[in-house]
Order: sequence, then C-alpha cells, then structure tokens
Amino acid sequence: MTTDTLQGLYGERVGAFSIVCESEGEKKRVESQIKILVRPLYSNPPIHGARIAAEILNNEGLCQQWLREVKGMADRIIKMRALLRENLEQLGSRHNWDHITRQVGPVLSCLNRRSDRFCRSACLRIRG
Repeated sequence: MTTDTLQGLYGERVGAFSIVCESEGEKKRVESQIKILVRPLYSNPPIHGARIAAEILNNEGLCQQWLREVKGMADRIIKMRALLRENLEQLGSRHNWDHITRQVGPVLSCLNRRSDRFCRSACLRIRG
C-alpha cells in the first residue's frame, strides 16, 4: 500500500460512479471513455497529500499514532480474512481457502466465478 492510502488521503477522489450499459460493446466503449477522463486525476494527485504525509512522518508523535493506526488496520484485515475463511469452510465449501489467510494487504485475490458464490454468502454472514 502507498502512504497516501494508509493515511487516508483521498479527499479529492472519494465517490462512486455507476453506469448501466445495454451491451458488452457499449460497456467497452463507455469504459474506454471513463478511463480517459479519470486517468489524469490519479496520475497527477494534488500536492497537499504529500504535505500531509510529510507532516505526519516528520512529527514523532503523529508518526507513532499513524503506525498504531496502521497496525490496527492490519490486525482487522487479518481477523476479517480468518472470519471469511472460517465461514466459507462452515458453508461446506470443499475448496482450499488457505490463500485467504496467507495473503497480505487489503486486496483479496485469487477468487474465480465458482468461489464467488461462497464468498458472497460468507461475507454476508460476517457482516451479520
């Protein structure tokens, strides 16, 4: 993860954007245009994020607080991955889900369409 991600410096980029397309061809055309519009926003981030990161990393108290918060996030990710794996196994899945608890970081990968059904059900149970 990057420092801006770990410090939550998303002030200029938070939101959701959804489009419903009638066909796969239309989806591809729309997606292409959206990428053209969005890419410059992410390629040229505002300077204030770097200034905030520098302030935190150069201040011992703020840096220690940030490190504690990052550790808290990491611990929560580990816990949620363990719960996801446990729920998948309790749902009776015969797949090997070791990769869920072996991976590190906030992004979970290595899922396919077949396992997606189990994951969705397990996630709903985790959230309660």
